[in-house]
Order: sequence, then C-alpha cells, then structure tokens
Amino acid sequence: MKVTKGGTVSKLLAGVEIPRMFHAKQTFPRESISAEQIPGVVEEQIAQPQFSEKIKPGMNIAITAGSRGIRNVDIITKAVVDAVKRRGANPFIVPAMGSHGGATEDYEFMHACPQETTSIDPRLRVQPFEVDGFFADDAPVTPGEVSVRTLLTPGHTCGCTSFFWDVENPADGARYTVGMHGGVGVNTMNDAYYATSSYLTSALRDRFIADAERLMDLHVDIALPSHPNQIEILDRAGTYTDAAQPYLDATVWPDFLRERIRQVRDGSVG
Repeated sequence: MKVTKGGTVSKLLAGVEIPRMFHAKQTFPRESISAEQIPGVVEEQIAQPQFSEKIKPGMNIAITAGSRGIRNVDIITKAVVDAVKRRGANPFIVPAMGSHGGATEDYEFMHACPQETTSIDPRLRVQPFEVDGFFADDAPVTPGEVSVRTLLTPGHTCGCTSFFWDVENPADGARYTVGMHGGVGVNTMNDAYYATSSYLTSALRDRFIADAERLMDLHVDIALPSHPNQIEILDRAGTYTDAAQPYLDATVWPDFLRERIRQVRDGSVG
C-alpha cells in the first residue's frame, strides 16, 4: 500500500502519538538446489516406487509444462522427459495451466484470436485441435477418488475456472473445503489492453468483479493459489503436518478475493 503524506492515513492518525519505530528485516532460510543438481534430484524423486511403478514401457505419458513463476522450469521439464524415456515410455509435452481452457468461451477465443495466445516463443502458439467434450459447472469432475466442483470464473482470459473439492484430515477425520480461483491474474483487465485486443473487452473485467463478489460468499477452509506467489503459500512451505494445518484459515479466501477486486478497480496491478 502506498502511503502519501497528508493523505487519508495521515488524517486518520491526526492527534495520535506514534511510538518510536525502526525498520527490521528478517531472512528465513530457503533450501535450494543448483541447476546442475536438478536432473539428479528429479530422477531421485521419480525413482520412488509410487511413481516409477506407474511408468510402463510403451506408455504414452503427457507431461504438463508452462507454469509461470517456477525457476529453471525448462531444466525440470527436460529432466522429467529424460526420466520417463529411461523407463521405456513415450513422453510428450502439453502446454498446460490448470485454470485455463475448460470452457467453450476459451475454445472460441483460441480459434478466433490465435495471435493473443502466443507466448514469448511463437512456436508455442495453440495448435488446431478438436474437443471431445466440455465439463460443466453443474457436473463435478471425478478424477480418482476426489470429486472436483468447477465454476467458470473468467479472469485475465475467457475460460478461467475455479475449483472446489473436499478433503478429510487423516489425523482427526475433520473435513475441509479447498478452493482455488483460476483466473485472478489481472494483467489484461485494463483499458490499455482492451484497446489493443481484437477479442477481449472490458466486459471481462466486469464479469471478474461480479464473480469474485459472488465467490466471497462461498465457504472455503483452505485457499490455494493458482500461482505460487499468491496467498503467501510459499512462506509456510515445509510446515505442513496432519496434526497442525498451516493453511487452514477460512478468512484467507474472502480476503484474497476482496484484495483482487480492489486491485482491478484501482488499476494498481498491471
């Protein structure tokens, strides 16, 4: 938050004696590995029986890639590909992001305006494809034993989707609702961008605000980010146990959405 001298905060504190303060900086230890170590670490993880036993010779295995905010994602992806090949399977890379591409709107967008799906590398542009079927908000998706409820909530692109599912704590049997908003990126939700787009309009921004206000009423015990730099998820990494739930906080979900609405309305995030 930017505080301006003589602004609203100054008026609120008028006549209030401010105690003496000093600036403190705390550095938390963060374990890391070098780029040269990544292939070995990836192989070590995939070699674990719960992973390696699922990879059979001749299998076609999709490897998703493209998440922003992950350092050395190219080295990690190649290491996964190599590990799969060593086990006799046939890997193929799928440009993917969990929050996108789930709705008819996004499908139409990618066909009507392919130039806006081009990333830094133009070779990664979405290729022609046919859709087998679309999931719907009123029909939960059940991969394995988890039933995921979906809600189309357009954000910085048309087909962004929010996901909700229930989990049980094995320590005490308590049940929690987990929520992830898939479209909170606001890089396209501004008039400057809409002026250059041949497809997206300010209606997308209006829809985002309306959806976020609606989603705030949903009860979510554990809020997860669609990007690792959101909801301070990394600050609590490594502290999780079944007995002590560091992410269990029902206030995080509405607070996160409320702040995103403010950012979109104020234009404080590009």
